[in-house]
Amino acid sequence: MRVALLVDRAKTELLTAGGRLRDVSKSGLESLTAAEYRVATIAAYSEKSTKQIAEQLYVTRRTVEIHLANASRKLGVRDRRELRAALPRKAVPA
Repeated sequence: MRVALLVDRAKTELLTAGGRLRDVSKSGLESLTAAEYRVATIAAYSEKSTKQIAEQLYVTRRTVEIHLANASRKLGVRDRRELRAALPRKAVPA
């Protein structure tokens, strides 16, 4: 019972501070944002470096790194080979 109160208070404090609750009902591919999916697909199915992907998408290298890290965490993969196996091959952005 005390744990439930603590959880409720933590949620309230997070929302008050402008944070967001993570939607835990989604998993796998459906948990990826559009940007994470786009970056992960390019990384998985091309030979492009992180820097080349950033240049292609007109974002910073750090942004690509963050999207890849988030996608990898959400999909439970450790490298681009595993990422390729986790993502369906659809139209890959050029």
